[in-house]
Amino acid sequence: MQVNQFQYSRTVAINLLDSSDNLREKLIYEAMEGYKYAGISPLMTKGIFMRTPGTYGDQALLRLEPAKINSFFSIQSVPVKSSVYSFKNPEALSAFVNELSKAESWVGYSLVDIIPVNGFLDKEVGSGTVTVVCIFEWSSESGLPLMLDRHTIKPMRPVGINGVSCPVKGCGHIVPYMDREGVNLDNDEEDLTAYICPYHNIYILPSTYSYVNPETSILWKNDLDKAAIDKLLKLSNGKRTWKQIAKETNADALAWNTFRYLQRTGRIDEFLEKLLPNFRRPLGNKEETKIIYWSIDLDNGSEWEPLKRVRVKLGQVHGFQYGPDVIVVSPNEITLLNVKFMGQTLTKREIPDTYTDQYKVFNKPIKLVHKYIGNELLENFLIGQELSIKLKRPFRVVTLTRPNKEKGLQQNVKELLSDPRQFVHINWLDVYTFVQEGTDIWSKILARYLEGKTAGYDLAGRLQTLLGIKQFKSDNRNIVVLEK
Repeated sequence: MQVNQFQYSRTVAINLLDSSDNLREKLIYEAMEGYKYAGISPLMTKGIFMRTPGTYGDQALLRLEPAKINSFFSIQSVPVKSSVYSFKNPEALSAFVNELSKAESWVGYSLVDIIPVNGFLDKEVGSGTVTVVCIFEWSSESGLPLMLDRHTIKPMRPVGINGVSCPVKGCGHIVPYMDREGVNLDNDEEDLTAYICPYHNIYILPSTYSYVNPETSILWKNDLDKAAIDKLLKLSNGKRTWKQIAKETNADALAWNTFRYLQRTGRIDEFLEKLLPNFRRPLGNKEETKIIYWSIDLDNGSEWEPLKRVRVKLGQVHGFQYGPDVIVVSPNEITLLNVKFMGQTLTKREIPDTYTDQYKVFNKPIKLVHKYIGNELLENFLIGQELSIKLKRPFRVVTLTRPNKEKGLQQNVKELLSDPRQFVHINWLDVYTFVQEGTDIWSKILARYLEGKTAGYDLAGRLQTLLGIKQFKSDNRNIVVLEK
């Protein structure tokens, strides 16, 4: 952040109905120039006297004051009356904004202002508030841990011989270079203090970062979610997962944030119906769809019993070590998900001699299948077949990867299956598109999380993202393009 003792208060013209991302970028840009938010003054245009239905209070002046600390912002626009939202009174709108504020606080932001956007709703009713724009702010003085995204991380970060700079915009903190030969994240905490940014509470690595507190990478932090995490931490597999979740490029954080959202909103069956061909959503069935995370049944806080029995039969002797990241058990189908972020689907660990294709899932010998699709997918198919027999319903294996990655995977795997319908390859852009269709607060929060999720820096120092959005500096502005 630039700090100049001769800075003065200033204003910037904005449109309140611009996209939330654009408004957010403008505020962050000004924060990097050494200013902080001081308020917004809406302007009424001359067209309001024409009484034509529409919005007339969207133009405004953003007021800025010199700042000594770094700030970041989040913007949420809430339509007051639309096909999606219709708040009957201010109390209902207040309750909605309170829930939104709670969700924003979980990722580090506090509500600082609410700006009404006014206009004529129709010719009969006359003028009224069409939308409220909620502005949330994080500062290093707030004490709230900040969840980072592509809007708060530098689009370029060269690594110098003298150390590695903090990836957060406006931060100049530098730490020693960390590599695998010396100190790394597997060391004890007291060995890692020199690698921490004290302003953003992250471990700084040459191409990525990791939160000091794994909880910072979690979106949902109500009592039910905290109780679920407590159950995970009581099990050895859960403890391993929790430690890894703090890393920027960890797939488990993505899996938890996404599928907990699908649980809390009741959209899991809708999600599978939308993304999986011929999935039959249960209608009027008393059996609820169940989600198993990393082999753990959160209802009782232990390894899911049907999976445990399957592992014994397959000869897996290392407890929770092998298996799908997420299993969705609906009344009509079992879906085993292999969730990927930066890792590859095709892994080449050796498989036990106890693995046999007893039920002819594959149309080729099992050793040849292992050669072509690796151990993870192979094990998921074997586990899925055994669960299918025990639970008396069909199964399907699904791999979830970044967009435009592992092209041809679906066709290559299907060619090895006796029933090609048992495999589907989807990507995170499919998930993002589905989440965007939601109209609740949680959909807003998760959609922004997926859109902003970063994936470390490439060898040229360019920021990568989950959805393939690239950012680079040009004429001191961030330009956003999609990867081909």
